[in-house]
Amino acid sequence: MIPCGKQRDNSTVDYFKMAYENKMKKYGEEWIFEVENKQKQLMHDKQNKIRRDLTKGYMTLLSAQLGE
Repeated sequence: MIPCGKQRDNSTVDYFKMAYENKMKKYGEEWIFEVENKQKQLMHDKQNKIRRDLTKGYMTLLSAQLGE
């Protein structure tokens, strides 16, 4: 990660490099791909909700058939 503009000394570049590496150690790829990961998580939650609803409906149908 290099900030805009010309670099006159290496200390600024080293600072950004260290900051980037520290963020990567702390958060991993999720820090970089935060938006993409949030979208994946929303889709995963949506799929789980659909699965739960379908399972509930199937179990209700089964219990109704067994009860008859």
